[in-house]
Amino acid sequence: MTFLFVKYIIKQSTVLSIVSTLLVYLIEQLVYGFTAPLNYLIFTSDINTDIYKFDINMGLSSLITIIIAGFIYWYSSKKFNIKVMNFDKYIAILMIPLLLIILFMQSFEYSSNINIDTSLGIVKLLLNTSITEEIQAFLFSIIGTICVFFSLFTFKKLIQALEDDKERAIMNQQIHAQKNYIEEAKSRLSQTISFRHDFNNHLAIVNGLLKKDQILKAQDYLNKLEK
Repeated sequence: MTFLFVKYIIKQSTVLSIVSTLLVYLIEQLVYGFTAPLNYLIFTSDINTDIYKFDINMGLSSLITIIIAGFIYWYSSKKFNIKVMNFDKYIAILMIPLLLIILFMQSFEYSSNINIDTSLGIVKLLLNTSITEEIQAFLFSIIGTICVFFSLFTFKKLIQALEDDKERAIMNQQIHAQKNYIEEAKSRLSQTISFRHDFNNHLAIVNGLLKKDQILKAQDYLNKLEK
């Protein structure tokens, strides 16, 4: 569902949609680890509990889960909002640590059996775990969250560094082009000044010949210049 939402509703690339799906799934796993000790205490306080109390416990557990997940989503989107060009070609750098964290968290999953007796109005909950394992899951969720934030932070810094390098390369090219333009302009200006100087000299010579009424010599001089 996350993939379809990001891909077709938000209209992002396929690669970014996959990464968003991985992040959502990973955050869900981390949240389960955060709430594991509390859920254990809530649901094992009375193994045979009435349905209404069980519903309240489920609602409380779900509310806490939503609050923690919402905070992680909000913090991630606020702190690590990456808007760069050609995002997809760098995404493998982020996907690898996320997949490793997901595989790591998978090793701490546990199962539970819920039996509801409607005639007696009670719920029997069997958890195939212990409080020690729940605390371990909580601690590993903290480590996993730190790893996720560190991966996102490092990825963001890497992308920014790559984009800064690209911008610097473009600026250096522009500066080099401007330097070439300035050198060419200086060369043309020097040629223009030299031409004007030569032209003034030729004009002075022709003017001197004309003042001496040496018209033929002046014409001959001009003809030589044309050649």
